Amino acid sequence: MSDNSRESSERTRFLATTIHEIRTPIQTIIGTLELLSETKLDKEQSEYLRQVKFSADVLLNLANDVLDLSKLQSGKFNIEIIPFNVAQTAEQVMDLICIEAHNRGLEIITDIDYSLPLTIMGDPTRTQQIILNLVKNAVKFTKKGYVQLCVSYNSPDSTLLFEIRDSGIGIPDEKQNKIFSDYYQVDDSTTREYGGTGLGLSICRSLVKRLGGEIGLKPNPSGGSIFWFTLPLVTDSEQPVDKHYTAQDAETRILLVDDHILSLESLSKKLKTFGFKHIHAATSGQMALDMMRSAAEKNEPYKLVLIDMIMPGMDGWRLSAEINADHTINNAKLYLMVPEGQMGGDAKMKMLDWFNGYLYKPIKKAMLIEVLDQIKSDEPMDLEIVEAVEEFVLLEEPDKNDEKPEYPFAVLVAEDHPINQKLLKTFLEQLNVSVFTADNGEEAVKQTAKHPEIQLIFMDIQMPVMTGIEASENIRKNAYEGIIIACTANTDTDDYDRYLKAGMNDILVKPFKKREVEIILNKWSSAVTLILPEELENTKYDTKGSIFWDSDDLLDTVGSDIFLAEQLINQYIEQTRVFLIKAKEALFQYNFQSLSRVAHSLKGSSASISAVALLLSARNMENAANNSRFDESREQLNDFSALFAKFVAAAGQTITGWQEKK
Repeated sequence: MSDNSRESSERTRFLATTIHEIRTPIQTIIGTLELLSETKLDKEQSEYLRQVKFSADVLLNLANDVLDLSKLQSGKFNIEIIPFNVAQTAEQVMDLICIEAHNRGLEIITDIDYSLPLTIMGDPTRTQQIILNLVKNAVKFTKKGYVQLCVSYNSPDSTLLFEIRDSGIGIPDEKQNKIFSDYYQVDDSTTREYGGTGLGLSICRSLVKRLGGEIGLKPNPSGGSIFWFTLPLVTDSEQPVDKHYTAQDAETRILLVDDHILSLESLSKKLKTFGFKHIHAATSGQMALDMMRSAAEKNEPYKLVLIDMIMPGMDGWRLSAEINADHTINNAKLYLMVPEGQMGGDAKMKMLDWFNGYLYKPIKKAMLIEVLDQIKSDEPMDLEIVEAVEEFVLLEEPDKNDEKPEYPFAVLVAEDHPINQKLLKTFLEQLNVSVFTADNGEEAVKQTAKHPEIQLIFMDIQMPVMTGIEASENIRKNAYEGIIIACTANTDTDDYDRYLKAGMNDILVKPFKKREVEIILNKWSSAVTLILPEELENTKYDTKGSIFWDSDDLLDTVGSDIFLAEQLINQYIEQTRVFLIKAKEALFQYNFQSLSRVAHSLKGSSASISAVALLLSARNMENAANNSRFDESREQLNDFSALFAKFVAAAGQTITGWQEKK
């Protein structure tokens, strides 16, 4: 290595180390500010707090961008080439920003060519990072109008073409050739008004280049900008042939009602790809009524009507009321298109009276297919979808006067930084959780062994004496069955894989936020509460020959009603057999979204009958599906099937024992 190369390498390493050290106090500041926001502040103080929080977020984003840039420049930014679902990846990105965008009054549109191969070869994480950077940029610089993500086949060079279109402020022609340069901002006022470092687009350029593609910018004819990039379109010859959804009845007459033309065009294109021939559009509620009445008079009624909730003049609710009141047209199946995050429990109940179901905007392929399958019968709205709304409602900011939940287990906070430890401990205590602490990994191992009531651990990754990864490995070797959460600012795919291999279950990204801590607790409490402290002090699992199932807990749940317990077990077995068939079909169709839904259902039903091992196995399957990992999903599905067979045998013996005691 030359002196210049060595010097450059040392500078890069020094920069990365320094930024890591800078990031820690920034994370602490952000966490402390959140604690401060929970106290009583007057209007002036709240404004000061908001300004400080904004500045801290800018500093943290800058630190993260510089770290990414240093990794790219040093060649340590890993690229993996695996099969992944490009449509699903793109939709997941839009999920991350759609609530913020909808709250700002922006229309979020996905226009994905569904004729593309379902799975391609590439790096899903880096592809997602590029899309997210560009979409977040578009949302940030768009005050009104829309942000649209288009994914299509670029035939001239056989590549995938991604376009992020917006109706924002645009970029002057003379500045467009510099926009992808490091640290470049269009002008100083942009930084002051919108924030940012000027590194995001530079990182996108570097990532696209590493992935073998091109990136650029062009003006949007309707106003705003179009950022685009291409990636090589490579399919995996070893993968089974992808099967696209095809309409069961291509003659089904469909009416789309939305005041936004681009949304109508995008949804119409999706339906045409599925093979539907008769797709009509209305840009207002009154226009939709006129079209439905005219179609009924011609004896050509619409079978399916998709209605946007938010429209000027006559919104989706009013339109549905008018349709339901008119006996000549009220036979159509109505589905409400709802902006993500804008549908509470009351709205849901009202919807069930007037609509057959709903879809979240931007429209996702899987949910659209689910709706299309529903219209073939008179089935009511899928309970899985209703539950999804409930889950989202739980994520809304809780009322400060609400009664705090009780968590029947203790939590260990393993964190060497005293302020970060204090922050996380304070958050947990405010949530009514009993907390133990450890200053390093070695102490965490000792605390876990000493206190069996600890069923969830927040484990910092970088600690002295023993790292979080080493501590987790040692804890698992000691047969610890609780939940371990990795606490880190590093969320690269390769890092996450290391955490999983060490026995960790999930990640809490620094800086700590109280709401995210609460989400973690709610997410995993159903798993950990099945393993209570008193259960760890005896060998009742072993005496039953079934360490994976707490039949006593099930009996306790049903109030010792053996007949009801038997019914629940038989229902669970029957339902699980159906779910396993669906899971296998979803897996071999590379439909990871459907597989995730099935695994989620299995997780819930397993928890309801106290099947601990099956619950944890279903959770692992869900995680694998959410990450679109075929081999891992297959392995987890096989593991679940094997455990289920074991459960069926154990359940039969247990029921026989119950009957003999009657």
